[in-house]
Amino acid sequence: SLCSPQVTCGVCFDEFPASGINHVGCKHSFCGTCWKGYLDNALAEGPSCLNLRCPQDKCTSRVTEDMARRYLGPEGAAKLSTFQWRSWVDDNPKVKWCTGAGCENVVEIGNGTAGEGPVDVQCTCGTSFCWSCQEEAHRPVDCETVRKWLIKNSAESENMNWILANTKPCPECK
Repeated sequence: SLCSPQVTCGVCFDEFPASGINHVGCKHSFCGTCWKGYLDNALAEGPSCLNLRCPQDKCTSRVTEDMARRYLGPEGAAKLSTFQWRSWVDDNPKVKWCTGAGCENVVEIGNGTAGEGPVDVQCTCGTSFCWSCQEEAHRPVDCETVRKWLIKNSAESENMNWILANTKPCPECK
């Protein structure tokens, strides 16, 4: 029987069969165990795994989604999909995350409705919010007025907390 050619892993320096693709087009070969470790570690570090490059020092070849999924287990592949979905939402100007507590839905705005002023949108969870500033829906009041109002309320709340903590009602007139 013919032996398949062997290549040396660029990380652990073990030799392994060259059958199958074990590089990302740059010809820097790594064994499956090292690929898996590299990808698992990248996933653990968060969404930056979406811009992963070849593990070879100074190589700029990008790790493709197919390559990543080949070595990730089902749990890792699901995590990768979650990062991809979140990245798509964060980078898309026509969708935003719902501001409702515990809601992980996205809201899409129609063409031509996102302008300079406040635009109220509603999620399927029932939460209404302003597309421009993500505060509670506030049309026709502009976003800057709402921002100032929230700052004023916050300052008054701090004053009220101080009053409650450091004073007591008059025993005569209450």
